[in-house]
Amino acid sequence: MDDLNIVLANYLNEHFCNVPLESPLFYSAPLGLRFELGVPYRGIENSSYFTNILLRSSMIFRDVFDEDEQMLVVVKSFRCIEPYTCYNQGEDVFPQYIKLRSFAEQVNSIELERHIENNGNLSGITYQHVLQCNIEHIDYIGILKAKAHQDFAMEPYISDAVFFINTHKHIILYMYDDRGLDLIAETKEALLPIYLKYNSWILAYDKERIDNIFKS
Repeated sequence: MDDLNIVLANYLNEHFCNVPLESPLFYSAPLGLRFELGVPYRGIENSSYFTNILLRSSMIFRDVFDEDEQMLVVVKSFRCIEPYTCYNQGEDVFPQYIKLRSFAEQVNSIELERHIENNGNLSGITYQHVLQCNIEHIDYIGILKAKAHQDFAMEPYISDAVFFINTHKHIILYMYDDRGLDLIAETKEALLPIYLKYNSWILAYDKERIDNIFKS
């Protein structure tokens, strides 16, 4: 099997040159959409808040990814080295949210960065994990739900950054937390149907900028 981290690097260099896979993804790309997922109030008392987040994020997801299209799922995680402790770590995306356990063996992982304290001690390591699959192979609903929980004392939750890449349409989907979701693409045409369909969900703060791009 090809080294998926090399496949990912080559793909990003060809289609998303100079756009790093990191938050905030929307502000790093020339073409993108930023959606508000939850109602303005952020809190666990109102269950409809999380219902709305999952509804919006899953609807957008299904408009980006078709059943037969391959995707790259990229997870960036930070792991502490003892005696240092990570708080709010959450669940591991792989293999927790892979539907077919045989696919867990196909996850390709590399070490991205070592974090050294001022005293010279290694406090943690950032890893990048990549899986190539179809939508049927991964529990994307579970991942979206867990991302919505990451800032609250609610199980399950994921603190790792998760990027879904449609390598056919050349669209990257990134839900940063319960507040919102970013889409970036290689071409404006790839995002135009989603822009038109979910225009009322676009984050008000960025709507003027987005409208200027897609109405030009």
